[in-house]
Amino acid sequence: AIAFENNPTGVELYNCTFIGSQDTYYTSGTMYVKDCNIVGNTDYIFGGGYVVFDNCDLTIGGYSDKETSAYITAYNGNGRYIFRDCTVKSGGRTYVKANLGRDWGGTNASVYYFNLKNEIGNKLEYKWQDMGGAVSAGTADVHIYDFDPTVNANYSMTGPKGANINGVLSEADALT
Repeated sequence: AIAFENNPTGVELYNCTFIGSQDTYYTSGTMYVKDCNIVGNTDYIFGGGYVVFDNCDLTIGGYSDKETSAYITAYNGNGRYIFRDCTVKSGGRTYVKANLGRDWGGTNASVYYFNLKNEIGNKLEYKWQDMGGAVSAGTADVHIYDFDPTVNANYSMTGPKGANINGVLSEADALT
């Protein structure tokens, strides 16, 4: 079941909390999401459209008895997800592990992470996972840019599965 579905264009959401497990927040259209907390386990931000997540907490709900990888995003459609100054958190769970995302059977997967903060340490895998759709890990349009490369030392320029992950962007380059 979808915990929250939002598909009109021009929506702005501030200081909201969305709690679910799988498929917490479905997106489409054009949206701006600021200072929100989105909690889930599997593909908990999914769909398409042009969506900016600004200063949001991306909280891994985790499981109570096993360490199974969560997927923060499952993108399907045209558009782009942009995460700016967001933080991946554990939600206080013992069993927490996460990947940045995977495709959801679409023909395009464009996800950007700017200045992503990581509070779950080496349990966050900076990669794009295959789900069996048209966008493989080798062709996903995934970008990770950080103003301070020491914040996230786990970057993989090629990703464990060959994800098209781009490197570190300096603050000076970001402002030009």
